[in-house]
Amino acid sequence: MSCSPVNFDYTGSMRKFFEFGLLGLILAGLFAGCETTPPEPWAWTPQDSLDITALLDEDGGFLSSVDYLPASAVAVQIPPETLAVYKSDTTTTRYLVKDIRFTVSDSFFGYDLEPALDTTVTANVLDTLKGKVYLAVDSVLERGSDTFIASSDTLVKTLRYASWNAVFFDSTDTAWRRAKYSGGIQGTAPEVAFAPRIASVKLGYPGCEKTVFPGASADYYGISGLYESGELISLSPGEEVSIDEIAVTQGTMFLFVSKGSEWVPYTPGVKVRFDTEGKSRLYVIGISIESLLYSSTEWACLVWGIPVIVE
Repeated sequence: MSCSPVNFDYTGSMRKFFEFGLLGLILAGLFAGCETTPPEPWAWTPQDSLDITALLDEDGGFLSSVDYLPASAVAVQIPPETLAVYKSDTTTTRYLVKDIRFTVSDSFFGYDLEPALDTTVTANVLDTLKGKVYLAVDSVLERGSDTFIASSDTLVKTLRYASWNAVFFDSTDTAWRRAKYSGGIQGTAPEVAFAPRIASVKLGYPGCEKTVFPGASADYYGISGLYESGELISLSPGEEVSIDEIAVTQGTMFLFVSKGSEWVPYTPGVKVRFDTEGKSRLYVIGISIESLLYSSTEWACLVWGIPVIVE
């Protein structure tokens, strides 16, 4: 059997090989040209920290709660129904306090910055105070007695106060900006056994009402939530905020309201006037009745500093 020779076109095959190879290179180049270079990941720098801290410092007086303390002695009037309860408790000595005064011996104010991956930063604002509370006594109910005895004693208690609020920052093309503020400052000076708790505060101001709760939720305004300036209480100079209702869930409290150090005893509907333009706060202060009436308990209070924008 004879075999016919096979004619192999070497030149033509090589030409086709190179043509297909060249086409492959061209297509690969086209696909490569369509790929996008991934963006550089955001990196926190010391300058970012300095820029944000500078913005926080501009708001220092607004973010700190040190100004909630009264500058002078505050008169105390124990509600008759509350006094009747403690008058009947003859197991220990009770003190009828006529006024309270504060001194601060040490304080700290600072920031804890929490950068995220999306060029945003949450700044936690921390404020602590240490000092003394002086309670001027008007009269005493001694153990086993329900009869008042005149007294000029002064009870001295330790003030250990800490507060928290936050500012949320985002980055523009050229700078950082304050995008949101927390719904309020929350401060405590707790004696565990009598630590007070506020469930809600109902406020009224021109054309609006707002009920403030302690937590953070999309369904209500909360002290721990974050809000743009337009979502905060906004007033014109000379307008007032009425404190219509304060709901207490734990502890018997003596309640004050203020716009700084001017404390006013709370009664439903009491109003606080804001005259000066800028960022301010309405303070709601709840003081444990036990810390007012007994010498054996430490100072216990709860403070909400609700932001008010006057413009």
